[in-house]
Amino acid sequence: MGCLGRMGRRRARRRVLNIKKIGIVGKGWLGSILLSEFDKTNQYDAWSTTRERNSKEKKHFSFHVEEGVLPAQAQVVFFLVPPKNSLEYRKGLKTLVEGIPESTDFIYISSTSVFDESQGECAEDTTPNPKSERGKRQRSLEEVVLSGREKATIVRAAGLIGEDRHPIYSMRGRKLSEGDRRVNLIDGRDLSRILITLMNLPNKPRILHAVAPFHPKRSEYYTAQAKKRGFEVNFDSVSSGEGKVIVSRVLEEWAYEFDKDLYE
Repeated sequence: MGCLGRMGRRRARRRVLNIKKIGIVGKGWLGSILLSEFDKTNQYDAWSTTRERNSKEKKHFSFHVEEGVLPAQAQVVFFLVPPKNSLEYRKGLKTLVEGIPESTDFIYISSTSVFDESQGECAEDTTPNPKSERGKRQRSLEEVVLSGREKATIVRAAGLIGEDRHPIYSMRGRKLSEGDRRVNLIDGRDLSRILITLMNLPNKPRILHAVAPFHPKRSEYYTAQAKKRGFEVNFDSVSSGEGKVIVSRVLEEWAYEFDKDLYE
């Protein structure tokens, strides 16, 4: 019995040693979904940050991006803090990217706003050419991450949707335009699964587009979404062209299977 007991303890210690330590910087809507996924299994020890200086909540640590210092070590860091148009934010991100251990995988959540509508189909190897101030700001922050460390991946997330989040709610009662443009969306549940898959890859891509492979016209998609929720939306008849269509060659290589029901 004693021998079996020692063997059991050794196995338990090995399991503890194999637990991956995860840091989630920015516990907003997406961060909460991601943290709940990690909490479903004992394979991960995940913590997230909060802006509260004296948070008593378990596995929450105070963090301000302007300071650029993480409160704990992690093998993987997900950075989900929305970009700000401030020099302090940029400096803090640079300090963080360059300051965490070289062995740490850094996964930065960017957005598809780095591409202009005039660029058409945009894959991971397409060079961004943003025209909007938001897109230019996002692209400059991507460059801070990519130039600051080797073990970094930029995840360009399309428009986020989920059970309690959808752009259709902000469209109610408005006259809408650009109905011919294609939608580029990602459900939070798909995105969290993609991020966990990415995290566990030994060789990670430098760029990944997180976008569902469904691109109906805006007018068709949002009219149907509004009807499903019991109201109407109206698009003008002005032709706007298809605009940009974000695709992911990386997810195609993975043969990642999207849950189509989440997008209908």
